[in-house]
Amino acid sequence: MAADAWERPQFEASLHAVSDNTRAAYRRDLAGFVEWAERRGLDGPAQVDRKVLRRYVAYLGSRGYARATVARRAAGLRRYFRWLSRSGTLAAPVGFAFQSAIRPYHLAGTHARLVPHHTPGRPVAADPARTPWRRRTDRGTRPAYCRV
Repeated sequence: MAADAWERPQFEASLHAVSDNTRAAYRRDLAGFVEWAERRGLDGPAQVDRKVLRRYVAYLGSRGYARATVARRAAGLRRYFRWLSRSGTLAAPVGFAFQSAIRPYHLAGTHARLVPHHTPGRPVAADPARTPWRRRTDRGTRPAYCRV
């Protein structure tokens, strides 16, 4: 295994437009992924495909990491593989189609029970167009604060 196969120092040097905390988080996240991948016999990013990335996210989920942590680590890996593609190390961008299997937080089913502030104690109108805090969009009539 070549020490430079993953090109970690070059990737970190490319992160000049992010904060120090973001750079440190990306460095830790990439180091964790590289360690995990090398334990599975992968010698460099050329051997990584979307399936490997999905397995890594599943591994993180099985270790009990919070959804936000898993999502942040997936975002860091997407940025890393996008950088590898732009720099010419990888022919195809592996991380572009990759999304973590984390579903966003939402208030499932609770928006129907919410009462508008101007009418305390009154039930929500059956017609969504008559309820002022709802607005119609192409995604339905859920309140704006319930959309993620």
